Amino acid sequence: MIRVTAMEDLSYLVKEQELMSGQPGRNFFVGKRQVVVFSIHSQGSGFDVRKIGPNAANEAQYFTDPQIEETAIGKALRNGTLYTFG
Repeated sequence: MIRVTAMEDLSYLVKEQELMSGQPGRNFFVGKRQVVVFSIHSQGSGFDVRKIGPNAANEAQYFTDPQIEETAIGKALRNGTLYTFG
């Protein structure tokens, strides 16, 4: 598990995964129990974010870097509770 605490790290990890796998996005989760999972895909100057789970709507929302900092993902970044697998 990799803890993500900075916007630059989030951006790097998403792009790294996309380059290595050839597939869009990387999964991140809030808290070590992986209750809330997001697929985050690099898109232009921001990110397409899709919540994953049985009760999640199957739609992506676009956020710029400043906008994503105001979401649950940004809160998890600030609190040190955003993770991904290495």
